[in-house]
Amino acid sequence: MIRYRESSQRQGSHVWALLALVCLAAPACDRAMLEPALQDGDEAALLKAAGLTRPEGRYTLAGMVLEAARTLERAGRVDARELLAELGRQRAEVLATDPGTAGGSADDDGGSSVRQAELALVVDVLGKAGVERAIAGVAKGLEMAGAALDSAAASGRPEVAALRWQEAAVTASLRAAHNGMEAGDLRASLDASTRAADGLVGLRRGLLDMYRVRALPELYLQARQILTDTGGGPNPTAAVVLAEHSRLAEAARLAVAGADRERAHAALAAVRGSQLRITIEALGPALAAPVVDDVAAALRELQPGEDRAPPRLRRMLRAATDLHHRARTALAAGDAVAALDLGSYAAGLVNAYRLANVRF
Repeated sequence: MIRYRESSQRQGSHVWALLALVCLAAPACDRAMLEPALQDGDEAALLKAAGLTRPEGRYTLAGMVLEAARTLERAGRVDARELLAELGRQRAEVLATDPGTAGGSADDDGGSSVRQAELALVVDVLGKAGVERAIAGVAKGLEMAGAALDSAAASGRPEVAALRWQEAAVTASLRAAHNGMEAGDLRASLDASTRAADGLVGLRRGLLDMYRVRALPELYLQARQILTDTGGGPNPTAAVVLAEHSRLAEAARLAVAGADRERAHAALAAVRGSQLRITIEALGPALAAPVVDDVAAALRELQPGEDRAPPRLRRMLRAATDLHHRARTALAAGDAVAALDLGSYAAGLVNAYRLANVRF
């Protein structure tokens, strides 16, 4: 267990003061003010302004804090950007002083100042109904995850065994959340339910990784590792190639930060071309065929359910099918670079399709 020090308590006191100003005088803070979820664009803008990343799960602590902040903003109590940014600053301050005390992971014991402040904020703003809704959401997600694991096990996936312990951990945390609710301890209940939600995020990642089609992003990292391995002595050619790639990547970063979209597009294309050349050079042209074959296998598995998918996802799967056909044509013509390029784009669409269909 990770214990927090008194210094961390003092730094976290700023968060408590902020939450006190927000909640103590607000009659609505002891009620659940449940509103429709944020639109993606609004949420992205809010998080970017606050310097935060989007929560991976709606019922994780980060997701619940986001909802509480927006609820307060709708009630006219606080600016959500300022509140989230302040919490982010406090977390960074505590981490800088003592990396073991920020309390955002599922491994700490819930005693950190920032985590406790965030739990208090959510309970004060969303109330018992908000905590109950979070527990119900996690329970539904656990049910869906269990069904997905059962399906994967039935198809003979050996990776399932490694994910069952995560399923058991989520179940235990969910049981603790119910116990906290029965005892009338909303903060303990929320603490347990958000840890269960963190576990669901891990399950989701595990299931997606199980089915993920490996393509250029993963293969490039493998190629780069081979080129930087100096076990056989210095490799001047590899050093030059990687230095040139770094130069292209920096140019692309600057182009994307600017206003010229054509220049940014060309710079990003140059980076991808460099990745393709490096990958083929390090791993050999034969690696393109397995990528194209893996995409074909994924499409065979997914296409029977295409008609039941929303229009956007149907278009995604059809685009992946077209790219796969083009990759197969390039492969037949002996163009490994084009085959890997097109196959990797198709793999990205297939992986995104799976991601959009995992809703827990």
